[in-house]
Amino acid sequence: MGFRWTMSPLMKVNEVAKHLGVSESFVYALLQSGRLKHHVLGKRQGGKRVSMEQLEEYLRSVEKGGGPQPNLSAPVKPVKLKHLS
Repeated sequence: MGFRWTMSPLMKVNEVAKHLGVSESFVYALLQSGRLKHHVLGKRQGGKRVSMEQLEEYLRSVEKGGGPQPNLSAPVKPVKLKHLS
């Protein structure tokens, strides 16, 4: 049996930015902070590449909400703020 590729193709920073709808500088900040795992190809700075699995892992780590939906038809109790009269 030969080699079998099990990982999705690697995306460049500009492709990741398009996927997320953010700037390339935001993606570079994620890479530098370690929040978005990636591969470095080549020497020194090299080309940074992100797999779809790595991108999905990042998105799961920043996912919010998804709990029970609030009852929007229930009356909202007014809040009395002391600093406002």
